[in-house]
Amino acid sequence: YTFLVYLKLLVFPHPLTVDYYPYHIPLVALTEWQSLLGIAVILALGVVAIIGFRNKSIYAYAVWFYAASFSVVSNLFFSIGTFMNERFIFISSFAFTLVVGYLLAKIINEKFQQKNLKLAAIGLFAVVLGLYGFKTVHRNSQWENEFILFGNDVKVSKNSAFTNNAYGGALIEKALIEKDSTKREMLLARAVSHLSKSVHVFPKFDKAEYLLGNAHFLYNKNYTDALKCYFNVLSRDPEYKDIFVNAPLVIYEIPDKTYRGVVLDSLYNYNPNSFEVNNHLGAYYLIDKVDFDKAIKHLSKANAIKKNDLLVLKNLGVAYFNKGEIKLAETVFLNALQVAPNDKQLFQYIITVYKQQGNNKLAAEYEARLKQ
Repeated sequence: YTFLVYLKLLVFPHPLTVDYYPYHIPLVALTEWQSLLGIAVILALGVVAIIGFRNKSIYAYAVWFYAASFSVVSNLFFSIGTFMNERFIFISSFAFTLVVGYLLAKIINEKFQQKNLKLAAIGLFAVVLGLYGFKTVHRNSQWENEFILFGNDVKVSKNSAFTNNAYGGALIEKALIEKDSTKREMLLARAVSHLSKSVHVFPKFDKAEYLLGNAHFLYNKNYTDALKCYFNVLSRDPEYKDIFVNAPLVIYEIPDKTYRGVVLDSLYNYNPNSFEVNNHLGAYYLIDKVDFDKAIKHLSKANAIKKNDLLVLKNLGVAYFNKGEIKLAETVFLNALQVAPNDKQLFQYIITVYKQQGNNKLAAEYEARLKQ
């Protein structure tokens, strides 16, 4: 079937698309007419190649050239990762243009002896060449950027999981820089639509479902559908890193603090070594749940994974202080001050720690530094 599509595009290059992934190219059984027609064409060209081989026919040469160059991208000998792509037969198209040029020269020179007929034939050829040229220039303009390219090609490859995903991602990126709120919402609504189509076509498309989760949240703060998408992906790929960055941010929109903790704990179970999850769990147990032991556990782990993150150090110091482990809080805050020497909040924390210890001298010293 794809063999036939390639031949059709050589003759009539419209419509063109960046994407021939499933299911822009449908699954076609060997017994269906498209496959049978493809086999018939291949056999016919094979006959031309074999019969014309001995007498060095230009048609036979073109078939052999096409077959040889096409074989490496045909999926016949090894998989190339997609059904087909226009660029795959760039070299093979030499065979087509050779035959067309040869036929045109023969027809014009041998068949049209009269001057008027010859001019008419040349005129017709010029029209066809002009149409090809127009198509080339027009198609080039659609490659200006990804947003324009995928926006155009999703109309051609409507059933492709790849193009719907790519355009959905491009719509999200455009929405993030759009200042007009109405236009932004329209872009995000379209992103949800195309990404949903992508997941519908290919339910195990992790990237598409991850982006769909992002789109749900950005569009209307729909944390329920966003988290559903994220956890669907994690059920297939427990180490999908981007989710552990985005999901905690989505969780803060959950009004029920208990449920918020349940979701964070679920993320932790999928990836206990995620910096983001441990960081947010530490903050959750410090502020929402008020369990200083668990807060210290997760913040210490986050600090071990990513050293010297200022927010983690601040929260860890506060957790130690609230638990009554003042000396440990002092150590953490002083280490944090090495990371951010001009952070006013850290100075205030350190002053409070020294006052709590009754060390008014050091407290006064840091108060003076804070004023400076």
